[in-house]
Amino acid sequence: LKIVEKDGNYAYSNVITVSPADIAGRVTIFPNPVTDKANVIMSAIVDGKAQWKLLDNAGRTVLQSTTQLKKGRNSLVININKLSAGIYYLSVSGAGIDQKIKVQKL
Repeated sequence: LKIVEKDGNYAYSNVITVSPADIAGRVTIFPNPVTDKANVIMSAIVDGKAQWKLLDNAGRTVLQSTTQLKKGRNSLVININKLSAGIYYLSVSGAGIDQKIKVQKL
């Protein structure tokens, strides 16, 4: 950032590097479509608890839990082998994460 004074003098501000992972947490799920176990990777920007919910296509909660996350990369396995085939949505919130992902169960 260049700051210009009325008299024409100028100065530059300090350079600060910001990565997308620092701005907001991310959630990824694989494999997708899922047959029995979903591997969930959560990139938390702070230590803290996160709540996850698996919602069916009608918006009903079919599975849910709370997990403790550390700043950085965290992994979780969700066993969905007893659920019917169809479309679900994984919603994760907390520890700097607020994301919803579409998941297909085969």
